[in-house]
Amino acid sequence: MAHTFPHLNPAYESERQRATAELMEKYPGQLVAFVDTWHGLTLDRVVVAASSEPQGFQDQLRALDPEVRRRVQMTQVPNPAVVECPSVSFDA
Repeated sequence: MAHTFPHLNPAYESERQRATAELMEKYPGQLVAFVDTWHGLTLDRVVVAASSEPQGFQDQLRALDPEVRRRVQMTQVPNPAVVECPSVSFDA
């Protein structure tokens, strides 16, 4: 039986890590919406929207079937080429 919710069992962690690594490789710096379906110990992750622009991402989400939108999970994939540094101030 296929499940459409993320498992909390640690035995599934390697599958989640694999799917996350795949997102990071294919969609760096983008907003991504995906649907996860579990088949036993195998995770089937389908990307249903991806864009580096928020407006384009929202447009893609609005175009989805309502049933798909209900199941969507969203993330912003970090861009490995961009180094984020917290602001630093120095007292004179």
